[in-house]
Amino acid sequence: MSARGGKKKASKMSRSARAGVIFPVGRMMRYLRTSTHKYRIGMGAPVYMAAILELAGNAARDNKKGRITPRHIKLAVANDEELNQNADNDKEAVPNSTVEDGPGDGFTILSAKSLFLGQKSEISKIGSIKVEGIINPTNAEMDLKEGVGNALEKAGGREFLDGVKELRKTQGPLEVASVAVSQASGMPARFVLHCNVPTWGSDKCEDQLEKTVKNCLSAAEDKKLKSVAFPSLPTGRNGFPKQTAAQLILRAISNHFVSSNSSSLKNIYFVLFDSESIGIYLQEMAKLDA
Repeated sequence: MSARGGKKKASKMSRSARAGVIFPVGRMMRYLRTSTHKYRIGMGAPVYMAAILELAGNAARDNKKGRITPRHIKLAVANDEELNQNADNDKEAVPNSTVEDGPGDGFTILSAKSLFLGQKSEISKIGSIKVEGIINPTNAEMDLKEGVGNALEKAGGREFLDGVKELRKTQGPLEVASVAVSQASGMPARFVLHCNVPTWGSDKCEDQLEKTVKNCLSAAEDKKLKSVAFPSLPTGRNGFPKQTAAQLILRAISNHFVSSNSSSLKNIYFVLFDSESIGIYLQEMAKLDA
Protein backbone atom coordinates (compact mmCIF):
# COMPACT_ATOMS: atom_id res chain seq x y z
CA MET A 1 0.00 0.00 0.00
CA SER A 2 1.20 3.55 -0.73
CA ALA A 3 0.97 6.49 1.68
CA ARG A 4 -2.29 7.51 0.04
CA GLY A 5 -3.83 4.09 0.57
CA GLY A 6 -3.70 3.04 -3.10
CA LYS A 7 -2.17 -0.14 -4.52
CA LYS A 8 1.54 -0.17 -5.23
CA LYS A 9 2.25 -0.21 -8.94
CA ALA A 10 4.01 -3.31 -10.17
CA SER A 11 7.44 -2.61 -11.68
CA LYS A 12 7.47 -2.94 -15.45
CA MET A 13 9.67 -5.71 -16.85
CA SER A 14 11.91 -4.76 -19.72
CA ARG A 15 11.86 -6.64 -23.02
CA SER A 16 15.34 -7.94 -22.27
CA ALA A 17 14.24 -9.35 -18.91
CA ARG A 18 11.23 -11.05 -20.49
CA ALA A 19 13.47 -12.57 -23.19
CA GLY A 20 16.10 -13.66 -20.67
CA VAL A 21 18.98 -11.73 -22.26
CA ILE A 22 21.26 -8.92 -21.12
CA PHE A 23 21.53 -7.05 -24.42
CA PRO A 24 18.87 -4.28 -24.76
CA VAL A 25 16.09 -5.70 -26.91
CA GLY A 26 14.30 -2.34 -27.14
CA ARG A 27 17.41 -0.68 -28.54
CA MET A 28 17.82 -3.50 -31.07
CA MET A 29 14.25 -2.85 -32.24
CA ARG A 30 14.97 0.87 -32.68
CA TYR A 31 18.08 0.10 -34.72
CA LEU A 32 16.18 -2.32 -36.95
CA ARG A 33 13.34 0.15 -37.54
CA THR A 34 15.80 2.92 -38.34
CA SER A 35 17.85 0.93 -40.85
CA THR A 36 15.07 -1.18 -42.38
CA HIS A 37 12.09 1.17 -42.08
CA LYS A 38 10.50 0.02 -45.34
CA TYR A 39 10.28 -3.59 -44.14
CA ARG A 40 8.00 -5.09 -41.52
CA ILE A 41 9.98 -6.01 -38.39
CA GLY A 42 8.59 -8.95 -36.41
CA MET A 43 8.53 -8.82 -32.62
CA GLY A 44 10.95 -11.75 -32.44
CA ALA A 45 13.63 -10.12 -34.63
CA PRO A 46 15.22 -7.88 -31.96
CA VAL A 47 15.10 -10.73 -29.43
CA TYR A 48 17.06 -13.05 -31.72
CA MET A 49 19.43 -10.24 -32.64
CA ALA A 50 20.15 -9.49 -28.99
CA ALA A 51 20.59 -13.20 -28.18
CA ILE A 52 23.03 -13.71 -31.07
CA LEU A 53 25.12 -10.66 -30.13
CA GLU A 54 25.21 -11.76 -26.50
CA LEU A 55 26.39 -15.29 -27.39
CA ALA A 56 28.88 -13.86 -29.92
CA GLY A 57 30.24 -11.60 -27.20
CA ASN A 58 30.74 -14.62 -24.97
CA ALA A 59 32.59 -16.39 -27.80
CA ALA A 60 34.81 -13.34 -28.34
CA ARG A 61 35.57 -13.17 -24.63
CA ASP A 62 36.42 -16.89 -24.52
CA ASN A 63 38.87 -16.32 -27.39
CA LYS A 64 40.35 -13.32 -25.56
CA LYS A 65 39.18 -10.85 -28.18
CA GLY A 66 37.87 -7.36 -27.42
CA ARG A 67 35.72 -7.13 -30.54
CA ILE A 68 33.03 -9.37 -32.04
CA THR A 69 33.90 -10.71 -35.51
CA PRO A 70 31.70 -12.60 -38.03
CA ARG A 71 33.40 -15.81 -36.91
CA HIS A 72 32.16 -15.27 -33.35
CA ILE A 73 28.61 -14.73 -34.63
CA LYS A 74 28.71 -17.94 -36.69
CA LEU A 75 30.13 -19.86 -33.73
CA ALA A 76 27.35 -18.50 -31.50
CA VAL A 77 24.66 -19.67 -33.93
CA ALA A 78 26.31 -23.06 -34.45
CA ASN A 79 26.55 -23.81 -30.74
CA ASP A 80 22.98 -22.80 -29.84
CA GLU A 81 20.41 -25.49 -30.63
CA GLU A 82 17.46 -23.18 -31.33
CA LEU A 83 19.44 -20.65 -33.41
CA ASN A 84 21.17 -23.38 -35.39
CA GLN A 85 17.85 -25.12 -36.10
CA ASN A 86 16.40 -21.86 -37.43
CA ALA A 87 19.47 -21.41 -39.64
CA ASP A 88 19.06 -24.97 -40.98
CA ASN A 89 15.39 -24.26 -41.78
CA ASP A 90 16.38 -21.15 -43.72
CA LYS A 91 18.77 -23.21 -45.85
CA GLU A 92 16.04 -25.56 -47.04
CA ALA A 93 15.00 -23.11 -49.74
CA VAL A 94 18.56 -22.81 -51.12
CA PRO A 95 19.25 -24.94 -54.24
CA ASN A 96 21.79 -27.75 -53.98
CA SER A 97 25.36 -26.61 -54.57
CA THR A 98 27.96 -28.19 -56.82
CA VAL A 99 31.44 -29.33 -55.85
CA GLU A 100 32.74 -25.90 -56.88
CA ASP A 101 30.02 -24.02 -54.97
CA GLY A 102 30.55 -25.72 -51.61
CA PRO A 103 30.09 -28.88 -49.58
CA GLY A 104 26.31 -29.15 -50.03
CA ASP A 105 23.31 -29.48 -47.72
CA GLY A 106 23.73 -30.22 -44.01
CA PHE A 107 27.02 -28.34 -43.57
CA THR A 108 27.71 -24.75 -42.55
CA ILE A 109 30.87 -22.88 -43.56
CA LEU A 110 32.27 -21.12 -40.50
CA SER A 111 35.33 -19.29 -41.80
CA ALA A 112 37.23 -18.13 -44.85
CA LYS A 113 39.50 -21.10 -44.39
CA SER A 114 36.59 -23.35 -45.34
CA LEU A 115 35.89 -24.82 -41.93
CA PHE A 116 32.45 -26.39 -42.07
CA LEU A 117 30.53 -28.47 -39.64
CA GLY A 118 27.71 -30.96 -39.33
CA GLN A 119 27.23 -31.11 -35.59
CA LYS A 120 23.46 -31.30 -35.92
CA SER A 121 23.75 -34.07 -38.52
CA GLU A 122 24.68 -37.71 -38.17
CA ILE A 123 28.13 -38.84 -39.27
CA SER A 124 26.42 -40.75 -42.10
CA LYS A 125 26.17 -37.37 -43.87
CA ILE A 126 29.86 -37.46 -44.74
CA GLY A 127 29.23 -39.59 -47.83
CA SER A 128 27.10 -36.79 -49.31
CA ILE A 129 29.76 -34.09 -49.11
CA LYS A 130 30.29 -32.41 -52.46
CA VAL A 131 34.08 -32.35 -52.55
CA GLU A 132 36.54 -34.15 -54.79
CA GLY A 133 38.31 -36.16 -52.09
CA ILE A 134 37.28 -37.52 -48.68
CA ILE A 135 39.89 -38.55 -46.10
CA ASN A 136 39.07 -41.84 -44.36
CA PRO A 137 41.06 -42.46 -41.14
CA THR A 138 41.54 -46.20 -40.86
CA ASN A 139 44.06 -48.86 -39.80
CA ALA A 140 46.55 -51.18 -41.50
CA GLU A 141 43.76 -53.47 -42.76
CA MET A 142 41.75 -50.51 -44.17
CA ASP A 143 38.60 -51.78 -42.47
CA LEU A 144 35.34 -49.83 -42.69
CA LYS A 145 33.81 -50.97 -39.42
CA GLU A 146 33.64 -47.70 -37.48
CA GLY A 147 32.78 -44.03 -37.85
CA VAL A 148 33.71 -42.48 -41.17
CA GLY A 149 34.53 -45.80 -42.88
CA ASN A 150 31.14 -47.28 -42.00
CA ALA A 151 29.35 -44.15 -43.25
CA LEU A 152 31.30 -44.22 -46.53
CA GLU A 153 30.48 -47.91 -47.03
CA LYS A 154 26.75 -47.21 -46.60
CA ALA A 155 26.93 -44.24 -48.98
CA GLY A 156 29.02 -46.00 -51.63
CA GLY A 157 27.38 -49.40 -51.54
CA ARG A 158 28.67 -52.66 -53.01
CA GLU A 159 30.77 -51.05 -55.75
CA PHE A 160 32.71 -48.93 -53.27
CA LEU A 161 33.25 -51.92 -50.95
CA ASP A 162 34.55 -54.05 -53.82
CA GLY A 163 37.01 -51.28 -54.70
CA VAL A 164 38.32 -51.19 -51.12
CA LYS A 165 38.70 -54.99 -51.06
CA GLU A 166 40.77 -54.81 -54.25
CA LEU A 167 42.85 -52.01 -52.69
CA ARG A 168 43.59 -54.22 -49.67
CA LYS A 169 44.98 -56.91 -51.97
CA THR A 170 47.22 -54.57 -53.94
CA GLN A 171 48.38 -52.05 -51.28
CA GLY A 172 47.61 -53.59 -47.88
CA PRO A 173 48.54 -53.73 -45.15
CA LEU A 174 49.08 -49.98 -44.82
CA GLU A 175 52.01 -48.71 -42.79
CA VAL A 176 51.35 -45.97 -40.24
CA ALA A 177 51.00 -42.57 -41.98
CA SER A 178 50.64 -44.24 -45.40
CA VAL A 179 47.78 -43.43 -47.81
CA ALA A 180 45.92 -45.57 -50.37
CA VAL A 181 43.38 -44.12 -52.81
CA SER A 182 40.16 -45.73 -54.06
CA GLN A 183 37.32 -44.55 -56.28
CA ALA A 184 34.45 -42.90 -54.37
CA SER A 185 31.83 -45.01 -56.13
CA GLY A 186 28.23 -44.00 -55.40
CA MET A 187 29.25 -40.65 -53.84
CA PRO A 188 29.57 -37.07 -55.12
CA ALA A 189 33.33 -37.21 -54.40
CA ARG A 190 35.79 -38.59 -56.94
CA PHE A 191 38.17 -40.40 -54.56
CA VAL A 192 38.46 -41.64 -50.98
CA LEU A 193 41.93 -41.36 -49.44
CA HIS A 194 42.40 -44.09 -46.82
CA CYS A 195 45.14 -43.28 -44.28
CA ASN A 196 46.53 -45.35 -41.41
CA VAL A 197 46.37 -42.93 -38.48
CA PRO A 198 48.79 -43.36 -35.51
CA THR A 199 47.51 -44.16 -32.02
CA TRP A 200 48.00 -41.70 -29.18
CA GLY A 201 50.91 -42.78 -27.01
CA SER A 202 52.65 -44.77 -29.74
CA ASP A 203 56.24 -44.02 -30.75
CA LYS A 204 56.54 -40.53 -32.30
CA CYS A 205 52.76 -40.37 -32.68
CA GLU A 206 52.67 -36.57 -33.08
CA ASP A 207 55.26 -36.59 -35.87
CA GLN A 208 53.44 -39.51 -37.48
CA LEU A 209 50.13 -37.62 -37.45
CA GLU A 210 51.70 -34.63 -39.20
CA LYS A 211 53.24 -37.01 -41.74
CA THR A 212 49.82 -38.62 -42.29
CA VAL A 213 48.24 -35.25 -43.11
CA LYS A 214 51.07 -34.31 -45.48
CA ASN A 215 50.79 -37.67 -47.26
CA CYS A 216 47.03 -37.15 -47.68
CA LEU A 217 47.60 -33.73 -49.24
CA SER A 218 50.31 -35.09 -51.54
CA ALA A 219 48.05 -37.96 -52.65
CA ALA A 220 45.26 -35.48 -53.38
CA GLU A 221 47.62 -33.36 -55.45
CA ASP A 222 48.79 -36.42 -57.37
CA LYS A 223 45.14 -36.89 -58.42
CA LYS A 224 44.86 -33.15 -59.25
CA LEU A 225 42.05 -32.71 -56.73
CA LYS A 226 40.79 -29.20 -56.00
CA SER A 227 39.10 -29.93 -52.66
CA VAL A 228 39.38 -32.48 -49.85
CA ALA A 229 37.42 -33.06 -46.63
CA PHE A 230 39.19 -34.02 -43.40
CA PRO A 231 37.21 -35.50 -40.50
CA SER A 232 38.76 -35.17 -37.06
CA LEU A 233 41.36 -37.83 -37.87
CA PRO A 234 42.75 -39.34 -34.66
CA THR A 235 40.30 -38.39 -31.89
CA GLY A 236 38.08 -41.49 -31.95
CA ARG A 237 39.50 -44.93 -31.40
CA ASN A 238 43.04 -43.58 -31.88
CA GLY A 239 42.74 -41.59 -28.66
CA PHE A 240 44.36 -38.26 -29.55
CA PRO A 241 43.24 -35.28 -27.40
CA LYS A 242 41.11 -33.04 -29.62
CA GLN A 243 43.15 -29.89 -28.96
CA THR A 244 46.44 -31.63 -29.73
CA ALA A 245 45.05 -33.24 -32.88
CA ALA A 246 43.71 -29.92 -34.20
CA GLN A 247 47.03 -28.17 -33.57
CA LEU A 248 49.03 -30.88 -35.34
CA ILE A 249 46.66 -31.15 -38.33
CA LEU A 250 46.49 -27.40 -38.91
CA ARG A 251 50.26 -27.05 -38.54
CA ALA A 252 50.88 -29.86 -41.00
CA ILE A 253 48.55 -28.30 -43.58
CA SER A 254 50.08 -24.84 -43.13
CA ASN A 255 53.63 -26.20 -43.46
CA HIS A 256 52.68 -28.20 -46.55
CA PHE A 257 51.48 -25.15 -48.47
CA VAL A 258 54.35 -22.97 -47.23
CA SER A 259 56.87 -25.43 -48.65
CA SER A 260 54.92 -26.11 -51.87
CA ASN A 261 55.54 -24.05 -54.99
CA SER A 262 52.14 -24.86 -56.49
CA SER A 263 49.12 -27.00 -55.64
CA SER A 264 45.92 -28.14 -57.32
CA LEU A 265 44.12 -27.90 -53.95
CA LYS A 266 41.97 -24.81 -53.50
CA ASN A 267 39.77 -25.77 -50.51
CA ILE A 268 40.53 -27.83 -47.41
CA TYR A 269 37.44 -28.67 -45.37
CA PHE A 270 37.24 -29.99 -41.81
CA VAL A 271 34.14 -32.07 -41.15
CA LEU A 272 33.24 -31.87 -37.46
CA PHE A 273 30.24 -33.38 -35.68
CA ASP A 274 30.34 -31.94 -32.16
CA SER A 275 30.39 -28.44 -30.73
CA GLU A 276 33.57 -29.02 -28.71
CA SER A 277 35.60 -29.86 -31.83
CA ILE A 278 34.14 -26.87 -33.69
CA GLY A 279 35.18 -24.52 -30.89
CA ILE A 280 38.67 -26.01 -30.76
CA TYR A 281 39.24 -25.68 -34.50
CA LEU A 282 37.95 -22.10 -34.55
CA GLN A 283 40.25 -21.24 -31.66
CA GLU A 284 43.29 -22.84 -33.30
CA MET A 285 42.53 -21.23 -36.67
CA ALA A 286 42.26 -17.84 -34.97
CA LYS A 287 45.78 -18.43 -33.64
CA LEU A 288 46.96 -19.03 -37.20
CA ASP A 289 45.42 -15.70 -38.21
CA ALA A 290 47.29 -13.99 -35.39
